Amino acid sequence: MYNVGFRYCASVNDKVEFNDIIALLLWTRRLNFNRLTFISSALCDGPYNMYHLDLSNNNLEEFGIEALLNCAHSLEILNMRRTHIARILPANKPMMAIQQVSLYMANINDNSAAALTKLKKIQDLNLSHQNLESLSDEKFKGLVKLRTLHLASNTIAEIHEDSFSEMSYLEEL
Repeated sequence: MYNVGFRYCASVNDKVEFNDIIALLLWTRRLNFNRLTFISSALCDGPYNMYHLDLSNNNLEEFGIEALLNCAHSLEILNMRRTHIARILPANKPMMAIQQVSLYMANINDNSAAALTKLKKIQDLNLSHQNLESLSDEKFKGLVKLRTLHLASNTIAEIHEDSFSEMSYLEEL
């Protein structure tokens, strides 16, 4: 299912081809409230740029960020709230466009949080209601653009001295 909406479109006139309109409109893929257990790289196949991917409320046992490499140039918002992810696998290459990630109540663990370090442009990261027990500089290494980090309702017992050392833009914790 595709969520179609106007974005960056000032006006539409009779001379615009239907395919051009579709290319402008397919910005969001909502795959929420399904029973998805696996995401393949085919999700990002096709000629359209995807801006927002909503995978919330699924049963993803394992999520490989590599699956999103084909849309790495355009994907800015990734919503994986309540996805019950047991493990996040890191990408080999940086995901350059992603700016906002929600993993609220996704049940990830400490090791999976470290897989997010390839998201170089991320500005808003929601890791609330997780199983995070400690914060180290390795978990957030490279997230230099991060402005907002949500860590509510975790069982954090240890925060290392350099956990937030690279986050010069951090405004809200």
